[in-house]
Amino acid sequence: MSVKFRHATTRTVPTTILCLALAVPAAAQQVEVFFPVRHDTSPPLRDLIASLPTPPAPPASEQEVFNILEEPGKKTTVDPLTVPENPLRQIGLSGVQAPPLIIGFDGYNQTDNAAVGVGGVLPPDTNGDVGISEYIFYNNLGWKVLSKADGSTLAGPFIGNTFWAGFGGPCQTNNAGDPIVLYDKIANRWLFSQFTSSANVDGRQCVAISTTPDPLGPYHRYEFLFPGVFNDYPKIGIWVDENGSRNGYYMTSHDFIISPQQFLQNSFSVMERDVMLTGGAARFVRFTNTASPVDNAFGALPPHLESAVKVPAGMCAPYVHNEPGVDSYLVWTLCVDWTDPQANSTLSAPVFLPASAPFDNDVGDVPQPGGTAQQALDAFQPNTMYRASVRAFPTASGLSPSLVLNHVTNAGNGLHGVRWVHLQLDAGDQVFAGGFESFEPDVFGPRIVDEGVFAPNATSRWMPAISIDQNGNIGMGYSVSDTTSVFPGTRFTGRKSGDPAGQMRDEQVCVDGGGRQTSTSGRWGDYATTSIDPVDQCTFWHANEYYAAQGNATWSTRACAFKFSDCGSAGLLVRTQSKINAGLCALNGDPQFFMSLNPINGLSGNVTLSANGLPAGTSAQFSSNPVSALPADLVVTLGGGANLPDGAANFNVIATPTAGDPQTVNFSFNMSTNFPAAPTLVTPTNGGSSSIRPSLTWSAVPGALEYFVEVASDAGFATIIESATVAATSFAPQPLPAEQTFFWRVTALNNCGSGTSSQVFSFTTATPGVCPAGTSANVLFTDDIEAGTGTWTTPPSGIGTDNWVRSTARAQSGQFSWFAVDPVVQSDQFLISEPIALPAAESPLTVSFWNFQNIEANTGAGVDACWDGGIIEVSTDNGLTWSQVPDARLLTDPYNGNITPQGAITISGQDAWCADENVPASGAQEVVSIVDLDAFAGQTVRLRFRFASDGAVGVEGWYVDDVTVQSCQ
Repeated sequence: MSVKFRHATTRTVPTTILCLALAVPAAAQQVEVFFPVRHDTSPPLRDLIASLPTPPAPPASEQEVFNILEEPGKKTTVDPLTVPENPLRQIGLSGVQAPPLIIGFDGYNQTDNAAVGVGGVLPPDTNGDVGISEYIFYNNLGWKVLSKADGSTLAGPFIGNTFWAGFGGPCQTNNAGDPIVLYDKIANRWLFSQFTSSANVDGRQCVAISTTPDPLGPYHRYEFLFPGVFNDYPKIGIWVDENGSRNGYYMTSHDFIISPQQFLQNSFSVMERDVMLTGGAARFVRFTNTASPVDNAFGALPPHLESAVKVPAGMCAPYVHNEPGVDSYLVWTLCVDWTDPQANSTLSAPVFLPASAPFDNDVGDVPQPGGTAQQALDAFQPNTMYRASVRAFPTASGLSPSLVLNHVTNAGNGLHGVRWVHLQLDAGDQVFAGGFESFEPDVFGPRIVDEGVFAPNATSRWMPAISIDQNGNIGMGYSVSDTTSVFPGTRFTGRKSGDPAGQMRDEQVCVDGGGRQTSTSGRWGDYATTSIDPVDQCTFWHANEYYAAQGNATWSTRACAFKFSDCGSAGLLVRTQSKINAGLCALNGDPQFFMSLNPINGLSGNVTLSANGLPAGTSAQFSSNPVSALPADLVVTLGGGANLPDGAANFNVIATPTAGDPQTVNFSFNMSTNFPAAPTLVTPTNGGSSSIRPSLTWSAVPGALEYFVEVASDAGFATIIESATVAATSFAPQPLPAEQTFFWRVTALNNCGSGTSSQVFSFTTATPGVCPAGTSANVLFTDDIEAGTGTWTTPPSGIGTDNWVRSTARAQSGQFSWFAVDPVVQSDQFLISEPIALPAAESPLTVSFWNFQNIEANTGAGVDACWDGGIIEVSTDNGLTWSQVPDARLLTDPYNGNITPQGAITISGQDAWCADENVPASGAQEVVSIVDLDAFAGQTVRLRFRFASDGAVGVEGWYVDDVTVQSCQ
């Protein structure tokens, strides 16, 4: 744990936009079944603790420990400040306060690490749970027990691996962190777990299950093996069904090979809970085929059952994740079969649940008051945040289980907000407005019933955790910080089941921060927890970190309790059984929607239905009103809905019980009045020429929601080169072979179906850098670097003292080229051209240059990652702002790596040129780098060659020669 690891792998996100809840084909099953390496039952923990030696003194100097947690996929180069405001963003106050703070107290803090003899650690991995009378924090690298009545310390602090004292093996000798503590509300037992050090050849998950509700009593102890991999970032949840067939402790982990460092997969696993509760040789079932076509499952979560009520018999466990690349939520189902887990356990392909509005998680780091850019905090945006909390309801309610999840997102213009989602987990077939969807037997059909983005003001909110109480109310806590006055602290909010859709109540303060974190590591979190009190099934307990005063790694943690006052009383829950933003076609007649009325805690009496916010000219007709027998399923017909125009609409149904609060459910839909017309193709013109990466454009079609684009090598479209469904009126295919003719067409789509296809256009690709026949080159700028520095400028960046210089070491022509050294220290080196006026109608516009790189890669040959790297940028405002030219615009010599995410380099996470595996020796390169500048036609631009390095290993550097900007006229 004393080493900062860095690594990366490849991730691709297609341009296709998925518009229906669907399951992609399942990968070939890859299931492994293990028995524990060792297991036993310990003496009472209080006796073990008494026999342990006195903790050694902590290290004299503060040690910062970093986990291997970076998203290994390629990140976009989108500027977070350019992301538009999210349509679901909740702005301003709702006027209704969240429940007040009941009690708050500090938990396990950095000072406790010193007390147990370990050094400082970042991040704290804030993690806790609540039992019958105590609250337990289990953080990096220790734990302690506090009274939930007054926050007083009942036991501890103790070192993190105390549970495995005398157990033998690495569980006893390693105290590596990434801890988990859970209270199993059904068994009334405590679960503690952590991994072992990445220095071990094989990973291990160490698990301890208490034999009673007493956290200081005996424990059943287990060591489970991860052969040949390091099981980073383990997350565990409890899942118990009515007949016990799916019972287990379910887990995810990010599995890495350490040497050379390589991300393999996010594995989904399940431990045999019922046997572990008896101390027997429990089995461990692990799936390794978790990736989907659009997501590597990095950051996905297992479900965690918060209720004492079990899920329906045979219900399989849902694993969940968010995927902004397709604006959807992914749900896998793991069906374990303890009779023969090797032969009969299955993991489904993920179901894609489209969000009701697009979302973007590229949001950048979180600022602090008075903090430097290097002190900004990790927003942890790739991950769905622990836990994915599930609530099962009594059978009499007629309710399927609910699952709530949350993650940080870009609320707009780089503001960090919390995106929360409420799923309903239904068993069997489901009928949605506008269609019918069926799911495999024994696999439920999940759907989104509500969602929102909580970002009411300019303060950043991130590191969230969410749960749901017995009345269906939601509670959520999170970290807060801003640029001016809010130091990193903790707040919470919530919503009652009948509150307006997509809305959280006005937040309450858990604890205010008293200073900023001055470490430049950026680490924060890496997770928080919100759990439900097992005694009343109503009180939310949120645990998170904060800074009481400014410090490098002097974090504190805090537990805060809050509760909705009427939780536990009789009430009504209303659920829509229709898809959010249902796609409807007026040709099918007046639309119908489906809803259910579900009693909680013995509610009885009539329920009266009404509607408001109806679209003009429509009326709501109910299949039954009032309703006397509960639970009840209802059909809502929108009379006159078939006459609505194209576009989005919504309305509310209010269900008012005889006793209890009224409940509101929102029905949203998108109406199409008829099949869409054929699009008119625009560019490339029919029979014209294009670059090898053409931008296909066409006119917008009224009423069209998406467009299906096809590119073929023949006019009959027998051989499709590429196809995609896109929402915009343009599409850029992958690079095509030069000097070949291709054919393309576009079909408009909407809720009624596919319209008539456009006419077929053809185009012929040109050789990059060569003007097509009938045009001639118009050289706008050229420099072979032989006559001196010319009009180039090399302004200092303020990071390091190295900068671009003329060099004779390597050159494409003549003796000189521009050179940026790859040093062993941090640098950010700028080489900027003079302003270059680009004509408006002379395409293609390109810049070409000889490009030689011998730059530090991640772990050597063949790894698509870099420690240091070079990029090309463009400014259209004379150098005030710069944007990176994306890989899609590099017609030859694409970026050959992705900067490994790290705070020590200014272009962290960006595609770049780095290693030299694919670059021939000087003078032998046949094709120079050619970059498409058509997007800047008609503007005056400056070009910037930018090289950045971290503070570690250096190699040779980057050479640029023979720069030419030209158009074709």
